[in-house]
Amino acid sequence: MPKKLNILQLINVRWYNSCPHYAVTLSLALNKRGHQVIVAGHPNSPPLLKAQELDLSTYNDLYLSYTSPWMIAYNVKRLVDLVEMEKIDVINAHRGEGHLVAALARKLMRRKVPLVRTRGDARTPKPSFFNIWLTNRWTDKIITTCQTIRESCIENLKVPQDRVINIPVGIDHEFFSPRIGNRFWKEKLSIPERILVTGMVGRLSPVKGHKDFIRAAEYVLKKIPNAIFIISRRGFMVSRILLILYKF
Repeated sequence: MPKKLNILQLINVRWYNSCPHYAVTLSLALNKRGHQVIVAGHPNSPPLLKAQELDLSTYNDLYLSYTSPWMIAYNVKRLVDLVEMEKIDVINAHRGEGHLVAALARKLMRRKVPLVRTRGDARTPKPSFFNIWLTNRWTDKIITTCQTIRESCIENLKVPQDRVINIPVGIDHEFFSPRIGNRFWKEKLSIPERILVTGMVGRLSPVKGHKDFIRAAEYVLKKIPNAIFIISRRGFMVSRILLILYKF
């Protein structure tokens, strides 16, 4: 039987976007597999509150987004104590600040604890000497959330291919299954009952892939001409949702 691990997830994000969603979803999946997972980060931050909502263990005495020398020293000491107290087997850092603190803390630990850096940000990592050194010298493995990010890390951070593993986020099929009887949005937008509706939620930025969504809509509409595609973004009132009907 595989060994059950004590895993520390470092998530220092002050909002709840795709990065903490990946980290919390991963933590929940590992917990269900029998591993002991601790989610650590800023007190009362959205990722920690979400982890608590899912009954995951949390540690909220790390202020990883603060990078003054004093705060780095504070976080390193707290992290060393936490790893020793909880007998952590693996540290997984989901942001650059937590990655640096974990790398420094490992130098003060009495035993070697593997350090994993998860990268879910679509922005290209800076190919600076420091980033390359930190990633290749003080990090054991890199996890990426899509193939594009994996290729970017290999190219820009000079990481050997066998040290970068691509693991897309898992999907909860029960949560994302169609809910029979929920007609709120269709009624609000005056959409007939049997019309297929596909939606996309995200800021209107090229990195979110709206062009790909539109291209997919074109492909679907060739087979289902009356399908409707909705693009929504944060800040719009229900009555101002951008409803786009692509009739190619």
